[in-house]
Amino acid sequence: MLGKRLLTALVAIPSIILIVFHSGHIGFSILIFCVVGVGLYEYLSFLYPEKINIQICTHVLLGLTIPAAFYVGFPDLIVPTLAFVLIFTMAFSLFRVTDPQKKAQNLFIRTFGILYVAFLLSFLIPIHALPHGPWWALLAIGINFGSDAGGYFAGRFLGKHKLYPEVSPKKTVEGSLGGILASVLVVLVFKYIHFDMFRYLDVVVLGVAGAVFAILGDMVESLIKRGFAVKDAGGIIPGHGGVMDRIDSFVFSLPFIYYYALFISTL
Repeated sequence: MLGKRLLTALVAIPSIILIVFHSGHIGFSILIFCVVGVGLYEYLSFLYPEKINIQICTHVLLGLTIPAAFYVGFPDLIVPTLAFVLIFTMAFSLFRVTDPQKKAQNLFIRTFGILYVAFLLSFLIPIHALPHGPWWALLAIGINFGSDAGGYFAGRFLGKHKLYPEVSPKKTVEGSLGGILASVLVVLVFKYIHFDMFRYLDVVVLGVAGAVFAILGDMVESLIKRGFAVKDAGGIIPGHGGVMDRIDSFVFSLPFIYYYALFISTL
């Protein structure tokens, strides 16, 4: 597993840097569009594991209107688009009602999926459009990688105290602290490479908050997977599982990073 993780990182990191800096905003947005689609498909497959059906296809298409709105008219189009998608998602649940209790549960699960996967992940699009946007996007990705890698190695070699075993049995306090420290170091590296306007306070706030949001996101997906009794969301990424297993700790930090970037630009 460790070998697969390292091999995947060796391939993924140069590819991500190339896309972030050299694909243009349209190319980067298309990538996010595709990741949202795959992530929603994996999430909805928890509900419908047996086959692709009209439920999955409809809600994936609905979810994809959100990154499209982020690209075309952020922030003006987001509220009406999100309102339309949520209303249609809920209304769609009224068809073919055979078990009202199960339908009601599925309605809330699907609605949460739209917000969790499509809405939060799409913040990468306006992040990339900011001044120094590609650097901010790479920083957001780097904070996530730092938190994940630091948490993995610290937990593996130092982990003794369980953080929240009812939700994530393998996550430890030591691993979480290692992830936070690694995220702070990632932001510090970015300060010296490009973001010389960062104060050391900004380094700490971005690193600590980004890692804490990442831990919360990871715990939420662990809760979802335990609720559906699945180990991984998919197998598309060797050593990591599916797209959902990669973006789970990622999406919670994106709104914070976007608005913190706006805050720094006003100083």
